[in-house]
Amino acid sequence: MGKLFKRTRATIILSGVLLLALGVIAAALPLAATDLACTVVGWALIVGGGITIVTAFVRPGDVLSDQADLIIAGVEIVPGLIMVMDPSLFAQWLWGFVGLYIVLTGVDDAFEAVDLRGARNHHWTWRLAVAIFTMVLGVLVFLATYASHTLGMMVAALALILDGATELVSGIRLTDPDKGTDFDE
Repeated sequence: MGKLFKRTRATIILSGVLLLALGVIAAALPLAATDLACTVVGWALIVGGGITIVTAFVRPGDVLSDQADLIIAGVEIVPGLIMVMDPSLFAQWLWGFVGLYIVLTGVDDAFEAVDLRGARNHHWTWRLAVAIFTMVLGVLVFLATYASHTLGMMVAALALILDGATELVSGIRLTDPDKGTDFDE
């Protein structure tokens, strides 16, 4: 259990540091970060589509399944190519998904806060406040999708920094269950 605990704690702390770094970079270079995110997603779609095509021809299957795989590959590759060729065109779509992701992250944080409350942990209130603030930021990113790429990236950067800070604090404050101590004491 001690090894698992150390790996889990290190993963949480690393996650927090990476989220903080991404947030700072996104805040410093909002337009470049938007274009980079679209380009990365575009290449991921192209690679995924290529893999889908290869698996359609390599694995044994029925004709209907192979045709469906080829259609799915097209749905992956065409938007991927558009995103790579003109990242700003898909930036608005991307922000809708980023906003939704931030909202879902806040919902997950809220469930964690409620779990801490059930465990009679006195640190649940600030975690719930951060979760609600994260959800509000996600909604703002989603709504700013059509208003401004810069505004969307700045709000997303703030959400990344906030989420990274809470992950970092959680990882640092995490205590070893083998020693009989509770989380966040």
